[in-house]
Amino acid sequence: MEVTRESILKAIELIDKNPDLLKGRTSSTYDLIFDNNKYPPILVLSEANKINGGKELLLEDFGNSVTIPFDILKKNGFVIEKKETSYFEEIEKFLVQSKTVNRQQKVYWFSQKLREC
Repeated sequence: MEVTRESILKAIELIDKNPDLLKGRTSSTYDLIFDNNKYPPILVLSEANKINGGKELLLEDFGNSVTIPFDILKKNGFVIEKKETSYFEEIEKFLVQSKTVNRQQKVYWFSQKLREC
């Protein structure tokens, strides 16, 4: 994989112009921050790799190390931040909360939390 700052910027621009690219490719734990916007780091790297003539990348392409994609982005001057809460943390809260409220309240609460992520 060979990505450059320029290809990463082009990938971000592509994602901004085609929000459908985000479907099914959101990040559960980390965001790439650029111009006060948040992007899924793996998706950005994947699109940057494709721009440079490579293949689509998935998290599995980085083996056991989830830090490799972040290191590549940081090396190119981008900021990676941990989300305030991850999907997993929200699900855990939901499970705890679900013991005390009725089904309709559970569905509403969970749908609101997913929209925030």
